[in-house]
Amino acid sequence: MEFKTFENCIPDIDVSYLNIDEYIYSTLIRILNYECALTITDGEKFVICHSQNPYPVWIYLHHNATDEEKEQVYSILKDTFGFDGKYSFNTE
Repeated sequence: MEFKTFENCIPDIDVSYLNIDEYIYSTLIRILNYECALTITDGEKFVICHSQNPYPVWIYLHHNATDEEKEQVYSILKDTFGFDGKYSFNTE
């Protein structure tokens, strides 16, 4: 799975697939219109976005994601943010 990374900028990505469940992802959709500290996406199945501290890392993972895709996202989260309590995470 290939992905794009955007640091300290407004991520230049099409997030129309998030509109599938606009209510759940309304906050994520909104913050992607502003400068974010870090955004990582494959453009189809997942978006990981951290706007800035002290706010949480927002995670969207398509509901039909395979186990392999879930493992990839988990690995990205672990490698990028760690699970040491410095970040909180919001997801579906």
